[in-house]
Order: sequence, then structure tokens, then C-alpha cells
Amino acid sequence: MISTGRIIITESTDPYRNLALEELLMKEVRPQEVILYLWQNERTVVIGRNQNAWQECSAERILEEGGHIARRKSGGGAVYHDLGNQNYTLLFRKEDMDETLLNEVLFRTAEKLGIHAEFTGRNDLTAGGRKFSGCASYDNGHTAYRHGCILISTDMEKMREYLTPSRMKLAAKGVASVESRVVNLSECGHVTPALWREAMISAFREVFRLTGCEVLSDTCLPVSVSELKKLRNAYSDETWIFGKFRTSGQELSLKTDHGLFTLRLTLEDGLIKDAEVFTDAMDPDAAPALARMLKGLPYRKETIDRAVLAAVGKQNDQTV
Repeated sequence: MISTGRIIITESTDPYRNLALEELLMKEVRPQEVILYLWQNERTVVIGRNQNAWQECSAERILEEGGHIARRKSGGGAVYHDLGNQNYTLLFRKEDMDETLLNEVLFRTAEKLGIHAEFTGRNDLTAGGRKFSGCASYDNGHTAYRHGCILISTDMEKMREYLTPSRMKLAAKGVASVESRVVNLSECGHVTPALWREAMISAFREVFRLTGCEVLSDTCLPVSVSELKKLRNAYSDETWIFGKFRTSGQELSLKTDHGLFTLRLTLEDGLIKDAEVFTDAMDPDAAPALARMLKGLPYRKETIDRAVLAAVGKQNDQTV
């Protein structure tokens, strides 16, 4: 049961440093403690752990215009960050996790700003039927976090230009584009990133009954500067962001209840010699598990279907 908490705000807008600090904070979480980490990135597309950056965004354009591409460790889909949105992370020991309280922090924050929010689909937080936030989770076996980004006054034109989601994914959602299904909270009322931070800090204290919980700068944390720099370099490494690509014999897309999977297969004598798996599934372990299962299997639809079933626990709906 949560009995203590900390609130940490960083002024950094460097996506690689912010993701590195998020990971280091996992080591800082004490038993029965919850940490609220508030951060912002400047012009960044953040992809899920198992996604293909070249398929999810206009990578060359982003980089040419001075933006960033980052890969996080949680699963889920690609998102666009700029200074018009607010990112949050809630960190806790796995045994202290309470989904109801985590959700209540978000609902109460929105309520304080005059907005009625509700969860729909896998991880969408909506207002008036339109998405203004998504969330994803990660754990290292002992500590976990849930994080998300709140669209407040995000540059929707840039988001539309930079994000290139699969047509299959959009068809499954029954919508025409990224832009058509999202909304800035500034369209729903008087909301700014600063006001959201203030409301979320208040809601966090109320929900977890932490009235004396202080707000700290990230510079006050006992985090090793050299360790932070090393991890920041790891997040900014191009191999981590873009992966190692090889010539492939076949590429398949499979739509499941867990998300969209793209399989890039290298074939030899009718067998799958190697496999790369990209997905927006929330489970970060599903893609590597499926890649291992596929190696050495015959290249047949029914065989691949069985591997997908074993990896994600549900038969795929469609293979193209």
C-alpha cells in the first residue's frame, strides 16, 4: 500500500535525457512509494519498443527539420511530443501497483480543469469521444511505471506530417487519419501545460493522500551524472532507435486484438532463417518472443498463425 511519494519536475526538453532519467528513477523507488515525474520533449516522435521507425514516421523529414526520433522501452504506438503537450510517468514497486488509483489521478486532473475524461480501447484517454492521451507501461521485474503524453496545445499539423501510421491500423479503428481522432485539451477549455501540471500535482496528492509530498527538481536527486550521461547516450544511439535492417525475402502484416504486427522474414529453402518483428502491441515482450518462435519454421500461413497465437495469446484476424 502506498504511504509515501515524491514529485519530480525536469526543465530538460531533451528526449534522450528525459527517457534516461525515467529509467534511472526506477532504481530510486522505495517500497510503498509512488513517484510522479513530469517532463516535456521538444519536437520528438517517440516510438514503442518494438516499432519500425521508418514505417511509423517521416524520419528523414523530422531530422532535416531539427526534430528528434526516440525509442522508449515500453510497448504501444508512436506519439508526437512538443512543448504543447505534457508527459507524465508514475513509478512504483510492482507489488504496490493499483490501476484504479493510477486512473483516478488522470480523471481527477482532467476534472479539476473542467474536462470529463474516460478510457476507451486499449489505452486511449478521451474527451468527447476524441483521444487526448495514451499510456503505456514497463517493468523490470521489481519496479514498474506507467507513462503517457497529454495533448494540450500540440502542433497538430506537425503531428500529421510526422506520424505515418499503418492504413490497416486506421481501418481497424474506422477513422481516416491521425488528426481526425485526436484533440487538444485547449479546444475543450482553458488548459495549458502549466495548468495541467498544477492540477496533476494536486490530484496526485489527493488520490494517494500525500498532502506533505514536496515538488523536487531533477537536479536534487541522488542520480549519478555519469550514469545519466551513459544512459542518455544509449537512448540516442542510432542502432537502438532505427535497428539493424537486412534484406528480407518476405514482409507480412498481421492484425490481432493485441495490435498490428509486421514480420520481416529472411527465407532459405522454404524455411524462416531469420525474423524481425515490429508491433504497437502493449506487451514489450511479444515481439522478441515471436521472432524467436518463427526462426526455423516452414514459411506457411498456418505455421505463422500458430506462432502468433503462442506469442500473443489470440489468433490473428487478418494476414496480408
